[in-house]
Amino acid sequence: MIYILFLAGALGFFARTMWGRFLLLKKSQPDPRWNRWLERAKHMFLYAIGQKRIIAGDLIPGIIHAFIFWGFLAVGLNTFHHAGKGIIAGFHLPFLGPNNILGALYIVFRDLFEVLVLIMVVISIYRRAVVKPERMTLSGEAQLILSFIGILMITDFFISGAEAVADPPRFLWSPVQALFAGMMGSMGEGALKAVYILNWWIHTIVLFVFLNFLPLGKHFHVITSIPNVFFSKLDDQGPIGTLQKIDLEDENAESFGYSKIEDFTWKQNLDLYSCTECGRCQEFCPAHLTQKPLSPKEIIVDYRDHLYAKQDLILGKIQDKSWDGPQLTSEEVVSEDTLWACTTCHWCEEACPVFIEHIDKLVEQRRNLVLMESSFPQELMPVFKGLENNSNPWNMGAANRGDWTQGLDVPIWEDNPKAEYLYYVGCAGSFDDRNKKVSRALVQLFKKAGVDFAILGAEEQCCGDQARRLGNEYLFQMMAQTNIDIFKELGVKKIVTACPHGYNVMKNEYSQMGGEFTVVHHTELLQDLIRQGKLKLEKPLGQTVSYHDSCYLGRYNQIYQQPREVLAHIPGLQLKEPDLHHQRGLCCGAGGGRMWLEENLGSRINQLRLEQMAATGAKLMSVACPFCMTMIADGIKETNREEELAVKDIAEMVLDSMA
Repeated sequence: MIYILFLAGALGFFARTMWGRFLLLKKSQPDPRWNRWLERAKHMFLYAIGQKRIIAGDLIPGIIHAFIFWGFLAVGLNTFHHAGKGIIAGFHLPFLGPNNILGALYIVFRDLFEVLVLIMVVISIYRRAVVKPERMTLSGEAQLILSFIGILMITDFFISGAEAVADPPRFLWSPVQALFAGMMGSMGEGALKAVYILNWWIHTIVLFVFLNFLPLGKHFHVITSIPNVFFSKLDDQGPIGTLQKIDLEDENAESFGYSKIEDFTWKQNLDLYSCTECGRCQEFCPAHLTQKPLSPKEIIVDYRDHLYAKQDLILGKIQDKSWDGPQLTSEEVVSEDTLWACTTCHWCEEACPVFIEHIDKLVEQRRNLVLMESSFPQELMPVFKGLENNSNPWNMGAANRGDWTQGLDVPIWEDNPKAEYLYYVGCAGSFDDRNKKVSRALVQLFKKAGVDFAILGAEEQCCGDQARRLGNEYLFQMMAQTNIDIFKELGVKKIVTACPHGYNVMKNEYSQMGGEFTVVHHTELLQDLIRQGKLKLEKPLGQTVSYHDSCYLGRYNQIYQQPREVLAHIPGLQLKEPDLHHQRGLCCGAGGGRMWLEENLGSRINQLRLEQMAATGAKLMSVACPFCMTMIADGIKETNREEELAVKDIAEMVLDSMA
């Protein structure tokens, strides 16, 4: 009876807590994730059950976590048996009793994983107490939970051994069960019973205290991480990093963007439940590495704490409507300095083992500040004006957009309306002096290879990417729609560009407004032209080069090998990768509109990235993005290394190697 009362109380308290958490999700905004069940299930088994991302992200800690997780799954049936034995002696599921083969095999399987879990728990406690990895939240809660898990494993060994002594099973195959049975074999009946009861009650109390502790802290992810992975984004919501379109013509909309936690969707709140606080998201976050007030981990934790603080208010349990808690964008939750520090490099989402989506939340807050409050850093005022008045962030005369072509005889679209490719030059390639050289080099390569192309010249407009990432969705939609209308009117089918930001937004986000075009990055086209023999690279450069992965080319669009293959075709060129490359490549600091914002807090991201590249011993830095070009070039100037280091776009290097 004591056990039944304890069981009912523990399960009742757990159900009450879980019901409150469920109601919070139910009160959240809708999110269309109820589709493609089979595909979601495969994704869940690969990444949640199989722990693929957590192992790949950091091998040793990943394996430790994976075995603890798999151990929980392995002992799940045993936990059910344990709970049943408190009411019915010897309770077990059919065919899993101690005197049949399946039951004996399960005991071997269970004990093996319990030993592995215990070993991993000891290692984890040591790492947290002694090694203390910087990225992890080293809380007492984690040590307590690990201790709970260790106690559950040890007490289960004693329970299993005592059962084997009291009622010897027909099949005693488990070495662990046999070991503990041997240790207790000489005990008298009273002592054996005392050991059994003591360990059974310790196991029971720890089990149900642990269960009720889960929804109250970070270990809620034990319950929510599997559904969070199941409901992660699929490509029907756009490719990686795609921002969702706001319906600006919705007459029922009271505001745009997120001004309060109630604006979050149920999936975004499920994200908050699921954070493991492992810190992988901040490990290579450029803002965090350069001492900005931004940690993707801490942002999710702050959102979660804010959601829990407002739970009773959201659920209508607090009738005092005068109290609405702190504002979402505030020093108490997420400050403006934190909000504007994000470069949207997508590392956090690439690293998160439970597929938490960080960037959408931050951009939605930016949207609210820009669209509803007209609140944004003052440096952005001329940027927005320039985009609105002259369709470029420098606010330079739109009529001068084609001036970079002087002396090159570059075909204009109206003179070559059947061209295979529209060469979309972009704002940097048109107005920035350093990037104009890249545009000119690319045109020369197109001509040498016989590419049928044309440009828009003065008719070209900004792609709008920077406006969207900075939260000015109204300006983005206006600019994107203008481009789409121009492209359709001219009959444009294929677009080639050297700007990963324009590439990404035209390829992946213009479709939200009816713009379906084939968009190619210049490194993809150069790779193809070299493979076809249309560009013959015969002049050795005799240099060591370090290549920088653009975030919007790499993590957003998985273009990693094409630039490297182009470099590999240049004779006499030796590629040396910095420590952070490919998926782990560090952002240059220009993404998410940071190109136009002063870097007043912490150290400079571009200088950190330059140091990583220079550490390879390379003297030439190679890029495939105009923003990266600017940031790396500025880093060289800021550190007074112009005589030592240089930076070039891949197109310039290909041209240098032409016979």
